[in-house]
Amino acid sequence: MAKADKKKLIVVFDEFQEVERVAGQNSLKVIRAHIQLHTHVNYLFMASHPSMMRTIFSDENQAFYRFALFLPVPPIPLVAMAQYIKRKFAEQGIPISSEAVQMILDITGGHPQDTMLVWSEVYQAFIESGENVLGLEHILLGKDRAFAFLSQGFNEVIGSLDSVSKTLLLRIARGTTLYSKDNHPNTVKRMLGQLVNRGLIEKIERGKYEFVEPMLKGYLLL
Repeated sequence: MAKADKKKLIVVFDEFQEVERVAGQNSLKVIRAHIQLHTHVNYLFMASHPSMMRTIFSDENQAFYRFALFLPVPPIPLVAMAQYIKRKFAEQGIPISSEAVQMILDITGGHPQDTMLVWSEVYQAFIESGENVLGLEHILLGKDRAFAFLSQGFNEVIGSLDSVSKTLLLRIARGTTLYSKDNHPNTVKRMLGQLVNRGLIEKIERGKYEFVEPMLKGYLLL
């Protein structure tokens, strides 16, 4: 197509870390074999799990090793996200307080997808109520519905982990120490690395980790 139109194209893959799960084992090798020969196309690989993308492009055993340049995308500022939410509700003639917006951002941690999910459920709860003022009850109902929607995926993730990894996630969620006499420090370090590679947590500083998706933390604490 690019050659026929005498144009250069850009092809965008979203959530690229899911390719092998969706397309099957060795699909990355097949894709690489084709696109490395292309001369009229550039590729943009996007994902919501940076650690998994680093594995795909930085691990010498991976088909896409050193195939692309990393262009980190900074998180959306919470102030900008709050302004966007208030503006979208105002467009529907629904006033919403700054406190209500902050309440949801505290729950989602500003995670874009989860934030939009919660607010979609809040909006639906408000419409169904037939009331004129969006109140705390709509926010709580929207939050509960969002957790119900996410629970299946969260349960699958949690169910796929071994007991040590589950314990580590709970300790991170509760803010308690990660090391104990029950597990060797090397085991803990290895399991933390695996959780990072799976895109569940990210390392903030030495000995400190945070959830990539804050609502998973909230679900673990329910």
